[in-house]
Amino acid sequence: DADVSAWTTEKEESTATRAKEHDDFVVEHQDYTASIDSVERAIESIEAGNKDVSLVQQKAVLNNVASLAKVPAAAKKIIMSFLQGSHNKLEADLLEVSAPQGKTFQSSSGGVLDMVKGMGEKMEDKREEVEKEEMNKKHAFDMIAQDLTDQIESNEQARSKKAAIKAQAADRKSVV
Repeated sequence: DADVSAWTTEKEESTATRAKEHDDFVVEHQDYTASIDSVERAIESIEAGNKDVSLVQQKAVLNNVASLAKVPAAAKKIIMSFLQGSHNKLEADLLEVSAPQGKTFQSSSGGVLDMVKGMGEKMEDKREEVEKEEMNKKHAFDMIAQDLTDQIESNEQARSKKAAIKAQAADRKSVV
């Protein structure tokens, strides 16, 4: 009985710990997924240049990327520096209706584009790493839970068998 009680308690504690680990994983995975989506939108916006997306929209997308929790501090600094840079001439060229052939946002953002692409790849790698870690933790938990379940069932069967033998012995003594 003591062993069964200890194993049951251990299984309950393991289950609670695993549930917390899984909840943490879900939050982190959603954060990486949202960050990757934002980075992909930023890449599309930068690559679109002045063809489909306005400079204001491109800056807004880059500002959104810079505000993500998973973006390294150095990358945030570079993006913010880029956003605060002198683009007055560029903005004037893009906003001037009579001269649409002015400089494109793409030409002044190649370094930022490469950095954002690299960040996106790193975030995807990290998300895959988090997913693998979650699978390993789940597998380890499943193995422990199965082992504890087997031990509990085995002990309960042994206890039932002993109780049946004891009951048979008591019946024999009462007959004699």
